[in-house]
Amino acid sequence: MLRVVGVPSRSVNGYLGGEWNDLGRYLAVRLATSIGRRQLAVVEMANPTQVKGVAGYADADIADVLWVNDDRLVYTVTDLQAEYGDGFAPGLFAVDRTGDNARTLVRRERGASDTGSHIVSRELSPYHRLLRTLRDGSADVIVQRLEFDNRHEFIGAVLLRLDTLSGRARSVDTGLSQMARDWLVDETGQPRVAVVQTDGRTRVQWRATPDAPWVVVTQGHTFAGGVGFFSPRQIGPDGVLYARANRGDADGTAALYRFDAKAQQLESQPIVGVQGFDFQGRLIFDHRQRKLLGVRFTSDATDTAWIDADMKAAQAR
Repeated sequence: MLRVVGVPSRSVNGYLGGEWNDLGRYLAVRLATSIGRRQLAVVEMANPTQVKGVAGYADADIADVLWVNDDRLVYTVTDLQAEYGDGFAPGLFAVDRTGDNARTLVRRERGASDTGSHIVSRELSPYHRLLRTLRDGSADVIVQRLEFDNRHEFIGAVLLRLDTLSGRARSVDTGLSQMARDWLVDETGQPRVAVVQTDGRTRVQWRATPDAPWVVVTQGHTFAGGVGFFSPRQIGPDGVLYARANRGDADGTAALYRFDAKAQQLESQPIVGVQGFDFQGRLIFDHRQRKLLGVRFTSDATDTAWIDADMKAAQAR
């Protein structure tokens, strides 16, 4: 069980990266503390040397952190002091930027039971994973419940919309009769991409709008792929599907592309491709203006390719 510790507010000179809220007034950061654990704090940029501690544990480290809205955060945990292979499920936890309304959404321990109690916990089992946060003004996120057959083999994922304040989860209507192994949803929580595997083949299905029919846009051998096959990565706030695919160069490397919804195929030129390296990275969006600003990627070092002209000019300065 996680042992919660108090996280004091304090003045610091540095922190380990961070995530901005949409208004840009607050920065969520992970702090390396005196007890050797990474804890979660929030910096108000009007007074950036003052840090408000909001979550921390004596036996775990804060891992991934995301804003749900301008006032609420979700995060997972890990154990950076454990031996390799001795880790645990990452769980999912929520807290306000003030440190209030903390809630466990997904347990990290297996085998927990409510037997013998009339109180029904809303905490989800460790077989749930965060899929994405939303930008619809709510405190909700989308999670996937991992399903297994009687041989304990993974067969697919079920989508749930989860209220991070109440812990209440409800099913998402996908409009797809098949069991998908993975999903992408847009910023309102609507399923837009389903990855289905049957008979040794992987099919990527897409729908341009929430009420449009599902259409297979690429398929290939599950382990070998094939010509024209691509892996969906994210639905942007602009409604565009971004995907990774082989760029057809001599090194056989993969790059990041936009999906042309009208032509139902990838654009001919990649957004980002690095000579000698497969694309690994994340997209940076301006959610208020609903556009792609740039791409953070890793090759032999970590770098950012800015797409937006203003950001590109700022980088040049």
